[in-house]
Amino acid sequence: MLKPYQTIGRALALFKAAGLAVPAYGEEEKRRLLDVWVQRYGALDSELFLKCSERLASGQRFPRFYDMDLSLIHISEPTRP
Repeated sequence: MLKPYQTIGRALALFKAAGLAVPAYGEEEKRRLLDVWVQRYGALDSELFLKCSERLASGQRFPRFYDMDLSLIHISEPTRP
């Protein structure tokens, strides 16, 4: 990602707009959450990450790392015959 904080910030805003409760209370915790997501997913392609985020925004809860990792595998894996 060229701008990981901006891209991941968009994804977190998307989750919030979808009604998924962000597991952070207060600005300091939200910043820490953003930092952790950037550390874990900042090296990914922005388009791939946002595609996964859109998919996860339709879920019932705020995505865990496991959910994002699984979504990345499903989206980036070529379809099998």
